[in-house]
Amino acid sequence: MRLIDRAERADLATRLLLAIVVVVLVGAATAWAVGAAVGPGLFHEHMLRTTGTAESATEHAERAFATASVLSLSLSLLAALVASAAVSIVLARRIRRSLAPLGAAAERVAAGDLTVRVEPPRVGPEFDQLAESFTAMAAELARVEQTRTQLLADLAHEMRTPV
Repeated sequence: MRLIDRAERADLATRLLLAIVVVVLVGAATAWAVGAAVGPGLFHEHMLRTTGTAESATEHAERAFATASVLSLSLSLLAALVASAAVSIVLARRIRRSLAPLGAAAERVAAGDLTVRVEPPRVGPEFDQLAESFTAMAAELARVEQTRTQLLADLAHEMRTPV
């Protein structure tokens, strides 16, 4: 749990780098697992076909090794690509979900709703600070708008009242 706490407190660049490392490690582990599971079986199956062929055992072993290597490497890289893409998609969705409320709040402020507030998403200090700054900006804009409205009301009153 302590490592997770440190990762959540780390800056965005560090967390993104850690995410990339996780993607690479998942891909490598998947490639190794698939290659280790598929390669030996393919090689063994190919070697069983040695009897009754015109080529020597060495030639057949070389061809069997090449075939098993290419097939197992291809399958393992494909599996690693799928696993890495899945991890990347999960991470991208988490970031998008964290920024969605801020985007919706910005649209509301642009439409004139200055009462909008954004809760910190708690996915890192950068996102939390952005949400807090946005909320402070909306509150300050509301205060400025209230001051402007009061100033215009006072000015209109002064212009209607003769000296």
